[in-house]
Amino acid sequence: MEWPITKNGFDASMESMTAYMRHSFKVSRWNMTVQIRSVNHRFFELQLRCASHLTPLASELEKILRSSVKRGQLEVHLLMDPADGFQKSILDQALLQQYMDQAGRLAAQDARVVLNAADLLQLPGVISVESTLPAALDIQKCRKQFHQGINRLIRQRRKEGVQIGSLIRHRLSQMQKRVIAISQARHSSQRAQARSLKDEWQRMQASDAPAIAILEWLERQNIAEELDRLHLHIRAARSLAQAKTGEQGKELDFYCQEMLRETNTLASKSRDVRIRHLAVSIKTAIEEIKEQARNLV
Repeated sequence: MEWPITKNGFDASMESMTAYMRHSFKVSRWNMTVQIRSVNHRFFELQLRCASHLTPLASELEKILRSSVKRGQLEVHLLMDPADGFQKSILDQALLQQYMDQAGRLAAQDARVVLNAADLLQLPGVISVESTLPAALDIQKCRKQFHQGINRLIRQRRKEGVQIGSLIRHRLSQMQKRVIAISQARHSSQRAQARSLKDEWQRMQASDAPAIAILEWLERQNIAEELDRLHLHIRAARSLAQAKTGEQGKELDFYCQEMLRETNTLASKSRDVRIRHLAVSIKTAIEEIKEQARNLV
């Protein structure tokens, strides 16, 4: 499917939930990376993964994300390269003493058993490495970089939103033309419809059908109301696609449901093959809009 050509720039009225962002920066002598994958979701959902010592920074990042992103599922990774002063070694003296006691007993039994200090320090668990957040780390600078990265994410979401908004408006214009074509087809076939109505009327009168049944049958043949409502829904959806605020995705989904309902009713009422074909093409366009609206905030 080809995307309609749009003007340069971002349309603030549309924002997609689909985007990917990787932002790397350096604070003092430490290299950091924020990686965010954003996909569509009914609500806002955040999965933030980082090493335990980065929890204070992760909390800052989460605050900014929650205040900047309305909807979508975000998978976030916060990474920090090890450097001097970032990791420290911890000696488990109690475990070392146990090893020394065991080594002493073995040496008493066999003079060939010799363990020096280097050997003891390499035994499992004697020395562990603990990562800590450097005291010299500039949290304010990290926060500023987080904002820059998230702004890149928002720009990516809006960039795709521009394309989705253009596609939706294009589909709405196609639908409007088809609704007009249905109105014209309805008027051009009135003579044939009149003959059909006359034949049906005579048949129902001959069968002694109640007057109310005849009136109900006549009402079922009238698609004027469905056409009027389709015009209204298309106009409302187009205004929504050009709005500057709000969550267009959920509202567009609502209008798609309404337009599908009216189109199905229209198709079931009409006996004109042309109108039924046009109704099928309208339903196809609605489904395409509905699919794209699921990606919108």
